[in-house]
Formats: sequence, structure tokens, C-alpha cells
Amino acid sequence: MALTRKALKELGLTEEQIAQIIEGHSETVNNLKEQISQYKEEAEKVPGLQRELEAAKENASKNDYESKYNTLKAEFDQYKADIQDKETKSAKRAAYEALLKEVGISGKRLPSVLKIADLAAIELDDKGKIKNRAAIEKTVKEEFSDFIETHGEQGAETATPPENDGGKGGEKSRAAEVAARYYSRVYGNTKTNGGNKE
Repeated sequence: MALTRKALKELGLTEEQIAQIIEGHSETVNNLKEQISQYKEEAEKVPGLQRELEAAKENASKNDYESKYNTLKAEFDQYKADIQDKETKSAKRAAYEALLKEVGISGKRLPSVLKIADLAAIELDDKGKIKNRAAIEKTVKEEFSDFIETHGEQGAETATPPENDGGKGGEKSRAAEVAARYYSRVYGNTKTNGGNKE
């Protein structure tokens, strides 16, 4: 049964009581209408919130991929830097080793000198040559002078000089023959002359 003035009169209520009941009922109905309106508004927001939630999930997923990409890129960049560093060190070592050989460092001492070398101090030009070569060469000669091999020409033994054949290729000069006989008689050495003993 609907709550109307007529129904309330039939219940034997006074006008004043009916007015109070209607007023209270109107407030309740108005409150309910407001709540329904709010619920409708919130219900209308649900699809938008759903879209926002999905977009947030997608962004989170993208951010996760972006994070993975950034991590992998950083690892790859580090790998490239390590390879480049190794190649640079190898080129510096090869250039320094060539310099040491040119200076005359003994082959036996070369590994020891390379082991203690400060390759960071060496700079290479675009052709792979040492930039400050003169200064480094001077330092090497000063610091490793004991390891530098010296090659000199040694003359013939003066006690036994080579025979002088006058450039005739096997034939002895008369002076060489006389000298041979003389040494043979004085020192008791026998020398052969064309296979014959004198």
C-alpha cells in the first residue's frame, strides 16, 4: 500500500501527524534518490575506471619491458666497452713490444719488461703508432739499459790471421808461402800447401 494522505486519514491520524509522516517520508525518499543518483554516477565511472586500470596494467607491462631493455642495453654497452678496452690494450702492447725490439731489448727479457709495462701511459695515434715515442724510447733506454743487447763486429784473431791470397781465390801469394814456411820452422807447425807438407 502506498503512503498517501488518504491512507493515513483512514488510519485515523490527525492532519498534524499526517504532515509529519509525509515530511519524514519525503526526506527518506529524497535521501534514497540522492544515494541512487550517486550510485548511478559511480556505476557510470566503472567502465572508465576499468579502462584506466587496463591502461595502468599496460603501462606497467611497458615499463617492465623498458626496464628489461635498459638493463640489457647497459650490459651490451659494457660488453662493447670491455671489447674495445681489450683491443686498445692489445694494440698498445703490440706497439710497445715493437719499440722494445727496435731499442734492442733482449728476447729473453722482453716478456719481463712487458709484464711491468704501464700501458696506460702509452697513447696511440689513428695509425696505431705510439704518439710520445721519443720520450718512451728514452725512458726504456734509461730504465732497461742492462737488457739491451749490443752487437759489435769482432776482428780476426791476430794470433792466427787469415791467409792472404791476394784475392786470387785459393792461390797463395809468394809472401804467404814464405810466411808459412817461416812459422813452420820457428813454431814447429806444419802447414799444407796444395796438399803437400813443407
